[in-house]
Amino acid sequence: MPLHPTCILKNCLRNPILPGGSGNTQLLLAKVPFTLGEDTMQPTFWHERWETNQVGFHQPDINQHLKRLWRGVTNDASGTVLVPLCGKSRDLHWLGTLGHAVIGVELSPVAIQQFFKGEGVTKTPTHYQRGPFEVTNADNIHLMCADFMQLKPEQLPDAPRFIYDRASLIALPEPMRRDYVNTINRLSMPGMRMLLLSLEYPAAEMSGPPFSVSPNELLSLYSDSWSVVDHEEHDILSESPKFQDRGLSRLIEHVIVMERN
Repeated sequence: MPLHPTCILKNCLRNPILPGGSGNTQLLLAKVPFTLGEDTMQPTFWHERWETNQVGFHQPDINQHLKRLWRGVTNDASGTVLVPLCGKSRDLHWLGTLGHAVIGVELSPVAIQQFFKGEGVTKTPTHYQRGPFEVTNADNIHLMCADFMQLKPEQLPDAPRFIYDRASLIALPEPMRRDYVNTINRLSMPGMRMLLLSLEYPAAEMSGPPFSVSPNELLSLYSDSWSVVDHEEHDILSESPKFQDRGLSRLIEHVIVMERN
């Protein structure tokens, strides 16, 4: 019998490092219903969300999977963390408290301004250029105002050793995901590790974002350049009333650690 894609992912496991339960799984865009239209996912879409404060995707708490698993992901090693499509996430601060330099990439200057005006910033931000992109820096956090898909390795403030994708891939519709992964591959080096959080649900029941990304699609996108180190899946529909209100009958959260080949 052919393996279900989830089983394929689970059979790719090596060196399990992910103990414990599901943690806090209050995720992503649950507060604001979206309808996928012709202009959705263009830069103007995201600029408008930030400028009108329609940012239900922003989570005020540090992600519990990140707190629970990060030491295993890094094996307690130091190094720069790349966070694509970072918004104003408090996860950036938490990573910084561990001694990591953090490079966040965000399209909206409003999100970057709000991050550095928020709680946890202890120094006055400074600004500098990396190629055509402005970088705002305070403490050990560097936020690049940039279209992530356009980035080149030499434009990053530092060479990252780790990647944290809390909900970046699932913020993008299917036609954009291959370009996103190609950018991840362009900015990464062999031996790097990535923590990726993804959602899977019956796509016909809800228009994203967040979009449903199946284990089969994850394998298709990443298997040429990344190996799965570990994979957890959690049924989170019962604790996600906003998604229930949007008509979902099933909601699975995938928590995946991968290593660059």
